[in-house]
Amino acid sequence: MFSAEELACIEDVECLKKTGMPLKDIADYIKWKQAGDSSLLQRLELIKKQKQSLEQNIFDLQRELEKLKYKECTIKRWLRPGRKLSLVAIMIASITGPTPMK
Repeated sequence: MFSAEELACIEDVECLKKTGMPLKDIADYIKWKQAGDSSLLQRLELIKKQKQSLEQNIFDLQRELEKLKYKECTIKRWLRPGRKLSLVAIMIASITGPTPMK
């Protein structure tokens, strides 16, 4: 069995790994945590840096998600009954934006 401290350490590693933190930084964080309160500022700086990086990644991914949603909507418009389907037209529409429906 793991002690409460070991479980907390595992949870920290999982959390930091999921945020994309490099393994070297995770190892530093764990080492600093084991060193105790004398390393609080180092840990805080590392967490703040990772938080900023994660927020930027989320922002970037959200922007890409919006692009995908737009492309999905565009393709669905082209698949409506009665609409002449053309691969070239779908590609152009996904780049330039939707054209008026005929």
